[in-house]
Amino acid sequence: TLVLAPHFDDEVLGCGGLVAQLCRAGAPVNVLFLTDGSGGVEEIDDRDIYAARRRREAEKVTRLLGCTGLEVLGIRDGALSAGRAEAAAAIRQSLLEQRPGLLLVPSPLEVSADHRAAFAALYDVLSLSREAVEGAALAEVARGLEVWLYDVNHPGYPDRLVDVSDCRATIEAAMALYASQEERHPYLRAGLGLRQFRTHTLGPQVALVEGYRRLAASDFARQELAA
Repeated sequence: TLVLAPHFDDEVLGCGGLVAQLCRAGAPVNVLFLTDGSGGVEEIDDRDIYAARRRREAEKVTRLLGCTGLEVLGIRDGALSAGRAEAAAAIRQSLLEQRPGLLLVPSPLEVSADHRAAFAALYDVLSLSREAVEGAALAEVARGLEVWLYDVNHPGYPDRLVDVSDCRATIEAAMALYASQEERHPYLRAGLGLRQFRTHTLGPQVALVEGYRRLAASDFARQELAA
């Protein structure tokens, strides 16, 4: 599994339960963080110190979850749209090196422009008008690739619900490690709230659910980005 995370903490808030379950089952999970954690539009006294703190937090979190590894691309926080081509190149390289069967990426319906840009960069890689057709190696990877869209700050339209009731303590511990973020926003509360919302149609034994929209690489080839 390859997780595309625009920011340090999206891998927990959007798909932390599934990631924890995959790691627990022995599946290799790698995270590609696309931005540098310097804070975007937030008021930060020293952006270099802040970014370094967030990266250290991410390293601890990925170890807690059991991830195989992480990579940080380092595009400026809040500027992923401008760095879309750079992000696409890094995603392409990760796909070729890791050859995942599952890729997790934010939904294109997200409020955050960086989250939408992460999806757009993946679209650039997988759409038939680009390397997916021209590069035989990438086409081979894409042929068996499932892409699951995850939600962080906007509920999407899932067609798969994953029971992550047994992951609450792990999600809470991970967000406690992301102290720099919890100091600024109640992200954990919101993340648990969305997971509780997803249980609405399920039985009382299910306490937390993550919702995903499943795509195949071929879906990117058949549609324009706006569609």
